[in-house]
Amino acid sequence: MNVEDWFKDKQKILAIEVEEIGLSNVHDWKIVEENDSPNYIGHISGKYHRGVFLKAWDIVRAEWIERFLVAPIPPTEGEALYGVALLARYKDHYLVQAKAEPGNATPGHVQLTTTIQASYTNIKAKLSGEIPFTWMYDDPKTKQYIVSQDGAQLYMKRNKVCFLELSEELTELPTNFFWATLNEIKSFAQRGLVSEHVLQCIGAEFLS
Repeated sequence: MNVEDWFKDKQKILAIEVEEIGLSNVHDWKIVEENDSPNYIGHISGKYHRGVFLKAWDIVRAEWIERFLVAPIPPTEGEALYGVALLARYKDHYLVQAKAEPGNATPGHVQLTTTIQASYTNIKAKLSGEIPFTWMYDDPKTKQYIVSQDGAQLYMKRNKVCFLELSEELTELPTNFFWATLNEIKSFAQRGLVSEHVLQCIGAEFLS
């Protein structure tokens, strides 16, 4: 099976439905108070992320601007990093996966992403089940860089962006993983089907 047929198959299997709902219809999120005043929007479990309100100085406009940003919650209090994106390569093929996320602007919300794309909370607590290939993160050959993520929308979110050159091919893969060439990834990217994590990790590949 080629990568195009594989991805079309995964789009059907992994597709999710997403519906925007009003704040009055939300059950799992609440306005959290601190010092008897509404402070931020948070999940009832205390996990995932927070919706925070900020006042930031806009240099161009020379005025204070109020903003609403999403603030990730690190896995352990005091830790600065949120998650990891890692792309593995063997010879001229990259190990990618098809993954659905509700915010993806793709059919079925499915796109091509990295070998690992997960928060540390998800890796440790397995909120979405077992994360494949996490051993790669600890491989001493893995190149690791700290990258800030979209500071206009995300507050203080920093990920580890990693690249690993494998010494041997992995033959037994979960069905949502596939070996793709750089040209195949480019083709998907030109159609808006690739996550930013893939392009970040390819960039990490070429950093010395």
